[in-house]
Amino acid sequence: MKKYPIVMCLVLVVMLVAGCVRAPRAPLSDAGEKIEIMVLSDRGNPAEMTERQYKYRIEVGQYMERDLINRLRRSGYRTELINSKDEFEARAGRYLLIVKIVNYNPGSSAARILVGFGAGAASLNNKYEFHGAGQEPIMAWDDGVGTSEHWTRIPRKLNANTVKRINEKLTASK
Repeated sequence: MKKYPIVMCLVLVVMLVAGCVRAPRAPLSDAGEKIEIMVLSDRGNPAEMTERQYKYRIEVGQYMERDLINRLRRSGYRTELINSKDEFEARAGRYLLIVKIVNYNPGSSAARILVGFGAGAASLNNKYEFHGAGQEPIMAWDDGVGTSEHWTRIPRKLNANTVKRINEKLTASK
């Protein structure tokens, strides 16, 4: 019976610490305003995929886009999802992030549940380009993640990596 208050205190401390963790803070523009990041998502050409593959790309793409926009906003950026590169107007304090899904394997949820041990793992590989005012990207990179847990962990991890990389690049250029 005396262990109950100790356990409750530990749970409360963990919840308090976890709730106080903040997203990485974005730097401000030279004018002291929030930096704008326009996000363009490329899910691939549906003509090159089966209907089922494209359906999965739509699902993971929509989830990834919402999560990325939310992460960027929580970090302190002004951000918006755009549909084409033509919608991006280059100017000081504005950047374009292009996210291209290269390969997505949804894995098998049945195998993950029944077999475990990494069976049925899902994976996602993306290409990223981060553009400023010039034609050439400021930085470009590939990133990929796999998991034997629920597929939503994949885009969340990739998005966390992306926000961290952008913050580091923009902070270093100040």
